[in-house]
Amino acid sequence: MKKFSNKKVAIIGAGASGMISAITISKYMNVVLFEKMPKIGKKIIASGNGRCNLTNMTPLTSNTYNNELAIKSYNTYNPQMFRNDLLKYGIVTNEDQEKRVYPLSNTSNSIIDNFLYHLEQNKAIIYHDTTVLEVIIVNGKYDIITSNNRYSNFDYVIIATGGKSNKQLGSNGDGYQILEKLNVKCTNLYPGLVGLKIAKKDISGLEGIRQKAIVTLTLGDKTIFKELGEIQFKKDGISGIVIMNASSIISRNNANYKLYVDLLPSFTNYELKNNLEQIKQANPSMDNLRLLKAIFNKMLAQNIYTKLSNSNLETIVSYIKKMPLQIIGTYDFDNSQVTIGGIETSQITENFELKKYPNIYITGELLDVDGLCGGYNLHFAFASGNIAGKSILKKEGISDE
Repeated sequence: MKKFSNKKVAIIGAGASGMISAITISKYMNVVLFEKMPKIGKKIIASGNGRCNLTNMTPLTSNTYNNELAIKSYNTYNPQMFRNDLLKYGIVTNEDQEKRVYPLSNTSNSIIDNFLYHLEQNKAIIYHDTTVLEVIIVNGKYDIITSNNRYSNFDYVIIATGGKSNKQLGSNGDGYQILEKLNVKCTNLYPGLVGLKIAKKDISGLEGIRQKAIVTLTLGDKTIFKELGEIQFKKDGISGIVIMNASSIISRNNANYKLYVDLLPSFTNYELKNNLEQIKQANPSMDNLRLLKAIFNKMLAQNIYTKLSNSNLETIVSYIKKMPLQIIGTYDFDNSQVTIGGIETSQITENFELKKYPNIYITGELLDVDGLCGGYNLHFAFASGNIAGKSILKKEGISDE
C-alpha cells in the first residue's frame, strides 16, 4: 500500500492498544512494532475467557472509570464507532444480554487473525521476542534500545506495553521502567479487578461454591459499593466479577472497608423468614442445619450452622441477608486483570502525547486509568490507541476518513 509519509513510527507493545494504533497509522506511514512475547495479542486472546469482551454498550456511570481522561476517550471513540471500525477490518460483533460486545465468532483468535492480516497488508514490521529497554532522544528523533539491537531515527513513539497484571501474558511493568528513564512520573501500583482474600473462619469449607449474591462494601456507615453478581468461594478468598469490581475500590484506598454478602437477593428478610417458619411449623423436630439445607447446598448450610447453630430464625435470616466477610487483602498482580495506578495522566494531552516529549505517546493500561469488568478496560486500550494514532496522522496532515 502506498505510504503518504516517509516518517517512522515505533510502537512498543503489540497488545490491544499497540495493534489498533499500528493499524490506524500503517496505512499511511512506516510502522515498526516491538513485542516481547513470541506472539502478539496474548492478553487479547485470554480476555473474556477466550471470547474477547471487546467493549460494552451500557452507558457510562460515575463508577465505570476512575479517571476523567478515560471518559473523554470513551466519548471520542465510543463503542459504536469502534464496532464500525471492526466491521471495516472484517470483524462482525455481537452483544449479549448484559450489552457486553464479543466477536460474532465467539473467539478472540479472530481478532488477532484479522489485525495481523491488516498489518501485513500495510507492510508493518513486527519484531517478536524483543524487549525494549530504553527510548533515547537523538537529534530530535528517537532510538529504540532493545534486548537484541538498536533501532534508530523514529519520528514518533507509542509506548503501549500494558501494566503489571498477568506477567505470563506479557505485562510485567517494563513500560514503567522505560518511562522512569525519561523522568515520567508514575503513581503507586496495585492489582485491580482481582479476588479478595478473606479470613478463613468466614469461608471455611466453602471452596468451589458459586452463589448469586448482592455484594456490599461499606466504610463506616456509608455504602461505597453495591452490586448483584455471581461470587465464587476459594480456599482463602472470594472471586467473581462483582468481587473484582469491589476490589478496585479497595486497592485504591487504604481504608477499613467492610464486606457483606446477601446470599439470597431474590428474597426479602420477611419473605425468607416466612418460608423458613412454614418449613419449621410443618417439621417441628427439624434442627437449624436441616433447615439451612432446604435453601443452600450442604457445605454452605454447614458453614452458616457452625456459626449460628443455636440461633433463632430472625438471627439466621439477618445473617443470610448480610453475611459479613473479613477482608484480609487482595490477590497479587499475577491473579489480577488490570493495574491500579500508573503514569499520571496530568503528564499527557487528551491525545495521549507526553507534554514534555513531543511525539512520544503513552496509551492503554500503562496510564493511571482503570474501569469495571465487562469490556471497559479493553475499550480504553483500543480507544487510546486509536486516538494516539489519529493524532500522529493529523500532525502529518493525513486524514483517516
